[in-house]
Amino acid sequence: MDMNERLAPNFTMNEFFVAHDRGGTWRTRTWPQENTTIRPRPDNLLIQNLQVLRDMINRPITISSGIRSVEHNATLSGSSANSAHMTGAAADFQVRQFTRNKQLFKAMPINEMCDIVRAAIENGSIQVAFVYSGNTFIHIGTDFEVPRRSKWGVGFI
Repeated sequence: MDMNERLAPNFTMNEFFVAHDRGGTWRTRTWPQENTTIRPRPDNLLIQNLQVLRDMINRPITISSGIRSVEHNATLSGSSANSAHMTGAAADFQVRQFTRNKQLFKAMPINEMCDIVRAAIENGSIQVAFVYSGNTFIHIGTDFEVPRRSKWGVGFI
């Protein structure tokens, strides 16, 4: 598997296999290096949804949690044992602070991110099976096979 493979104009394969801490700093790989041949690929609809959101926001999106191994998923408190992250059908993301051409762009507040995601869902720009927000991230899932209590999830968007 080519970890530098471009999946969409603004996303590479590698971005789906690295977890970030709350500050957005690289923390750990989410899949053991020795298991490179059996990694799941990110779901095509998930990639498409993230690219649409990135285009709407017109700023870089950081995937803070993408594809997880069963082992990595088990270390996360509150993570479901059948998490769609393990099959490549879910991602958590944030819009972090960055600098472009010496101009500082502040991190996008979660409420602004939620408004954009909500609008994209309502106007049909993206299709999600499950979506919710945490304090610093938004989770979107595209696994329509796994029953969920609510499309909006716990932290409703």
